[in-house]
Amino acid sequence: MKYAICYRGISYKENYFNEPGLNSYNVDFCECLPSNKKYLIDPLVEKKNNVDVFFNTYDSLRLSEYINELKPVEFNSAINFSENRKYLKYALIPI
Repeated sequence: MKYAICYRGISYKENYFNEPGLNSYNVDFCECLPSNKKYLIDPLVEKKNNVDVFFNTYDSLRLSEYINELKPVEFNSAINFSENRKYLKYALIPI
């Protein structure tokens, strides 16, 4: 079976402030990578599944670390547009 794991959001930001009344904190995606690998990615791979990783995040000081660790799939190489052209009608917004 083939799985796509999609990460989205803020990957790294120092002194992040989200809500009034709360102290600022650091957001660092690197803190969750070991757990994601151990409990999500590795078990799927051990069961002979294909796992592709995608992420959509802001540019940050640590973005290259995430790319090296996760080895995400480039969107253009993941989608075969010529093969999936027949489904294009479902993606278009009706006028």
